[in-house]
Amino acid sequence: KAERILGLSAGGLQQIAAYQKPLTEGEELDLEYKKAQITNLPSFEERKRILASLFFDIGGLLSDGGVKVDMERSSYRVKPEERIQAKIDRRGSADPILDLYAVRFIIENSSKGIAVQLIKGEYPTPDVFSWGKPSFRDYSDPEARRQFASRFNPNIDDWYTAIHMDIIFGEGPIVNIAEVQLRNPEEHDLAERRRLEYLEAQRLMTAIREETK
Repeated sequence: KAERILGLSAGGLQQIAAYQKPLTEGEELDLEYKKAQITNLPSFEERKRILASLFFDIGGLLSDGGVKVDMERSSYRVKPEERIQAKIDRRGSADPILDLYAVRFIIENSSKGIAVQLIKGEYPTPDVFSWGKPSFRDYSDPEARRQFASRFNPNIDDWYTAIHMDIIFGEGPIVNIAEVQLRNPEEHDLAERRRLEYLEAQRLMTAIREETK
């Protein structure tokens, strides 16, 4: 399945590991988990089913806990196989993929604290993963945002104050990890505009490359 879905052979997985040589004990465990992620990757439709279930479970958890959630604008995202492959190729590391499953909830800033407590109370959330990435990122903290941007995502803007957290969920052949995003309505609108601008720029660049072939 790994070769069919992601075009990765055993040699390809070794190539991922080569970027991290020499591997520490923790990195070796991370690579083994990443191999298991690839080997046990469900079909797109099955991932969509898993993610829809998680989305409505967390949405219900927040609503029952008194958090007002804009469910019409909240969403979940299923990564297609080609984007998973592109992310693996781009990063070239032993780090597992934490956003194979991702859900986003639109809530007011005043509700973010209780939302985090509700989610942490229901789903295991490690403080820091063995490869150094924190499972909890509060982008309203300028220092935390700067540190995270310098290590993982240099494109984080000052206006972005969302909370991102990685949770462990579900049952199956491997442990599933999902990214949960908590955004306020204003930053969600701006982030979506930026995303559409980025996609349009990518489309134009692709068209230019095709014309110059």
